[in-house]
Amino acid sequence: MKLKFILATGLLFATMLSCQKENLTTNPSDQKISSQNSTTANSILDYYSCGSSTTTVLRTVASTSASGGSCGGSSSNGGSSTSGSSCGGSSYGGSSSGGSSTSTTVDCGVVVISNNFEFIEVKINTTGNWILNKTRIYIGNTSGVPTNTNGTPKISMFPYITTHPWDTEAYTLRIPKGNLTGNIIVAVEADVLRVNKTTGAILENRVSWGIGTNFISTDPSQKINYNIKNCVEV
Repeated sequence: MKLKFILATGLLFATMLSCQKENLTTNPSDQKISSQNSTTANSILDYYSCGSSTTTVLRTVASTSASGGSCGGSSSNGGSSTSGSSCGGSSYGGSSSGGSSTSTTVDCGVVVISNNFEFIEVKINTTGNWILNKTRIYIGNTSGVPTNTNGTPKISMFPYITTHPWDTEAYTLRIPKGNLTGNIIVAVEADVLRVNKTTGAILENRVSWGIGTNFISTDPSQKINYNIKNCVEV
């Protein structure tokens, strides 16, 4: 009698485990939905055509700084510069002469702007031996750009500011499109480093902008005019 009770109890327990396992099995259709939801921005582009993206250059700002024993001169918009004979005689690829050194502009990457019906996306990819140190990005209407009284942008008040880990060569910012339509402004400012990727030494520290048009003619800060594309189902 006792043996029959034990066998019956074991059979009941095995049946319960089988039912629980069956209930936990994922429906193949549920897996498909979950996969699509986890990569919303990419899968949306598979079903909708939103026109071509806008591509522009990420370019460093030219600057002139005083020579001397210090490597901590300032650059436009809060960037830093390396100057003076103690930093190798030339600043940012420019030449040193007398009491100052002048840098030239350098194309250090690419900025790509695109949208689908739900998101606006900004991709930054550096080239050569340049890496991203910090990015400040504005996306929105012209009237919403934080500016100083002279018309230059207040980059410290840009809504999307990111400090990047060492050796970051690519960064993507994706935000909800919300109520934005038509022509908007995208401003991309990036503090970039030129490095020796073998030794890890920092060779240059530069301010750069995604090239569009100047905020004002006397300042290197740039704004990119972007027209939000209307998406159609394909």
